Amino acid sequence: MGFTFLIFHNIVSVSLPFGFFHGKLLLHSDPRWRVAFMFTLNGRYTYFLFGQPIADFEILGVVEAYLFGSLLRLSETDKKTASVVLATLIYALESGVDAFILSMLLLFGGVYSKYASKG
Repeated sequence: MGFTFLIFHNIVSVSLPFGFFHGKLLLHSDPRWRVAFMFTLNGRYTYFLFGQPIADFEILGVVEAYLFGSLLRLSETDKKTASVVLATLIYALESGVDAFILSMLLLFGGVYSKYASKG
């Protein structure tokens, strides 16, 4: 966890004030490789839950963090969806957010919880 925090700290330093990747990290097939490429030429580095919003958008990453909170709040209408979303966010705490994790959050946090609450 300490190494992940060091990577996060370095991402914050590099990304000031408006981000480094400008949205490319979120949609990349292997974002951990891109983060590792920033610092070395090999490996895959985890970058903390808020590493991706900061690396992509820096100050505007607050909007994406608000989206995470909103999806967690939406998922609370059904215990099954809340457990999936919370487990996904706990997993993403150290490893960071990529397109797969965000799609799971959108699916279970927003879409599935709306349909589950109606039925």
